[in-house]
Amino acid sequence: MNTPQIGNYYAPNKTNLRKFNTANGESKNEEWLQIVNVPCKIVDIKQNENKNEYVLNSFTSASIRQFVVPEEEFSKEFYPLTVDEENGVLKGVCGYPVDINVSEFESRNKVTEIEQKLKKFVKDHKTTHPALVKVIEDKLFQLIQTQGAPYVKISEFKEYKEGKKTLTALERFGEQVFNRNSRWCSPTSLTHSEYEKTLSYPAPLGIRPKDFALPSEVIETTKELVMQIAYFKNVDPEARHMLLSIIECDHCPPRSDHCCLYCGKCVDLNDYSSSYMSETNYIEICHRDPNDRFLTRNMYWGHGDCNRRQGGYSEADRIREGLSLAARNIELLSKDDLTVLIKMIAQTSL
Repeated sequence: MNTPQIGNYYAPNKTNLRKFNTANGESKNEEWLQIVNVPCKIVDIKQNENKNEYVLNSFTSASIRQFVVPEEEFSKEFYPLTVDEENGVLKGVCGYPVDINVSEFESRNKVTEIEQKLKKFVKDHKTTHPALVKVIEDKLFQLIQTQGAPYVKISEFKEYKEGKKTLTALERFGEQVFNRNSRWCSPTSLTHSEYEKTLSYPAPLGIRPKDFALPSEVIETTKELVMQIAYFKNVDPEARHMLLSIIECDHCPPRSDHCCLYCGKCVDLNDYSSSYMSETNYIEICHRDPNDRFLTRNMYWGHGDCNRRQGGYSEADRIREGLSLAARNIELLSKDDLTVLIKMIAQTSL
């Protein structure tokens, strides 16, 4: 095996707690900086008592977030990756559904840049555009991070590893899904018995597959969802232009008012800010297919009621169900219903 060098990429074979570097040494508390299969870049190599210490930056961390792994631990807990010189793709990565280009490490910064610009918009326009600010303030976290999940606290994890926490024969412990993480963390979908056999157990392994997207994909999907917000009905044109500038789409062709894809009706900014509990149930981030990933083709802002009617099914599932229901209960449809249905089918190119 080649000797690890600065600029090389490696990935852990297990999740582990690490302290991150600070100006004064190391952080007081540990974090899940080392995550199984998540690529890490060697940014520095230091000598300590004639042994190497590897300074790493994980793909799921900010570029300035670095941690140190002693040589002995590094050799046991990390496996080498190579870079395809022709296309820049990391080779040897396990657990990811798509290739990871080394350029994705830089794309992380663009995600942060968009997030910070949106936060600044919120801060600067609370009084001039309060309704629009409220939408972004309430919904921004849904774009950047994965959803929350049950989790084991670090203190509980340590108690278990130290043998201070015992389980009954029927008790399950540990959770493989992180309680929020970046969308480019490695996906996991093991059974609990499979999870218990991993080197990481009972530490978390990754995120739900449907939450996964590379930084470049998060950028494109976030831009699309922000553009949809900009074209909600009753958004002030000046505010719209500012939002489009943030996502570098101020010269893109104009759109009509954004509509919910499930019911076809416009999403109205005024309804979001005026209805009781509207912040939580008027609009929601919707999936055309709940099992597909966080991609532009799959994500949109729709009505909360429509999202609940769709349930955990894809649009295609609901269409097939509706057509089957209509065919088996044709007597329940009025003549006008049939006329509209036939006209809609006739206008759709097959």
